[in-house]
Amino acid sequence: MIDDIEKLIESKREGEYWDFKSEPHVNKAELLHDILCLANSVCMKDKYLIFGVTDPESGCEIKGVDHIPNRRKQIDYINFLRDKKFVSERRPDIQLYTFDIEGKTIEVLKIFDTKFKPYYLTEEFSCNKKIIGVGKPKVVKPYHTYSRVLDTNTPIDRSADEYLLEKMWRERLGIDEEPLKKFNQLLNEFDDWERDFNNHEWAYHRVHAEYQLKYSGTASDNDQIYRFCYTNSNSRIGQVEFKFHSTVLNQINYVLVDETRITLPDPDKFTVYAGSNQIRVFYYDLSSFKGAYLNQVTFGKFDFVETAANDLFILFNNLEEKENFEYYLESNYHLLDEIDSPSYINLLKQEIAQSGNSYIYDIEDSIKAALLYKQLIKG
Repeated sequence: MIDDIEKLIESKREGEYWDFKSEPHVNKAELLHDILCLANSVCMKDKYLIFGVTDPESGCEIKGVDHIPNRRKQIDYINFLRDKKFVSERRPDIQLYTFDIEGKTIEVLKIFDTKFKPYYLTEEFSCNKKIIGVGKPKVVKPYHTYSRVLDTNTPIDRSADEYLLEKMWRERLGIDEEPLKKFNQLLNEFDDWERDFNNHEWAYHRVHAEYQLKYSGTASDNDQIYRFCYTNSNSRIGQVEFKFHSTVLNQINYVLVDETRITLPDPDKFTVYAGSNQIRVFYYDLSSFKGAYLNQVTFGKFDFVETAANDLFILFNNLEEKENFEYYLESNYHLLDEIDSPSYINLLKQEIAQSGNSYIYDIEDSIKAALLYKQLIKG
């Protein structure tokens, strides 16, 4: 983040998602007005209110805030917004950062970009404090929407132009959202889907019925070792299409395990080579489309029902976590020897052997690798 802030300072200008202030605000109404203008900017980036840097007319000089006594802390900003009367009680999400640049301390109030704009008050807020003396009160008006266009805020005594309000509401309602991105979001609303549980052929979102799941027929799938984690090792595999109206936006493989009792997306896998052994790791990336579908079919529980399956599958929050663990396991696979084998492992391996299938990797190592990861994240 500091690299981004330095680039903004070097640009010697202000923009639609950043604003420079030589010092933190004395007048709290001006502070609230600046926060609202940035929070309601239709630029789809996080916004920055940067303290300790002069405005472009003064060359964007880094002055720092070290000389300011009793500077506001993050909790002060949070409490300040919490005390204001916002419509629907929705307030901008903020976080305060401190950086040292050129030997001086600057503060950055980050205002997170969300789909909940426009933010506006239901009661006015005023303050007549000035740096020197008392002047005309600054008033943030109720039911006025403030925003920012390029480097200019909506004046405090006016409301944003109608076209900006329309953009905010279209974003909030998801009208202009890319269908694939919206599909990902709707999959996480698992309670809002109508499903064909008996025939397993389709599902659709009750509110946005143009978003649909279309299931293909399935074929027997006896090549996946994870099927033995279930009481009945019979499994089937098919494809599920993610359709917007008649357009197929995406498709992935899904599996019916425990003799079709449980539906799962076919898990992703990676292999770590440990000497002459191969360790196969089964995982889901929760930030991916497949992760959203897993959330949907497990109704947000991420429960694989059987103990062995819950032990086997790893849930990564993002691809970076997966890559970090893959590298860690490659360098520390010997740690698997320190993991106690689960009590069910001999019975599981016996069933695999009796099935006549031969796998070049051992499910015991797969489960131990998953248990190692779960130990690591627990600390």
